[in-house]
Amino acid sequence: VKRENFDTEARKKYISELLANEFNYINGLRPMVRTAEGQKLDNALNHLSHSLYSSHVHFVMELIQNADDNNYKETFPTLKLVMYQDHVMVYNNEVGFGEENIRAVCNVGGSTKRGQAGYIGQKGIGFKSVFKIARIAEIHSNGF
Repeated sequence: VKRENFDTEARKKYISELLANEFNYINGLRPMVRTAEGQKLDNALNHLSHSLYSSHVHFVMELIQNADDNNYKETFPTLKLVMYQDHVMVYNNEVGFGEENIRAVCNVGGSTKRGQAGYIGQKGIGFKSVFKIARIAEIHSNGF
């Protein structure tokens, strides 16, 4: 795996500010009080995900579609899925996430691919299909 020099502190600061400004995190911690609005949004998203993703393995198709939509420097894109008893690891040789991708994956309907030709996904919900089988998902990309 080729490592590049990233301004790790700037990326950590961006994530912290995003969590604070968009999701009301305080000092990096999720707010303890659940608002009625937040509960309604949770209910809507759960209903949406169960309606769209009836199969527990649909997330695999979504990850493949995301890999197909990625940007690559290399001429031959690669994708590797490694299944373990308690987690799945996905590797590919894409260019990697920028700030706009971080913001998009943290929202519903915020796809950076919306309105662009040649992309499979555009709705901004595909990656969320992993939550059909997982409570926690991590993305490690481009120093984020």
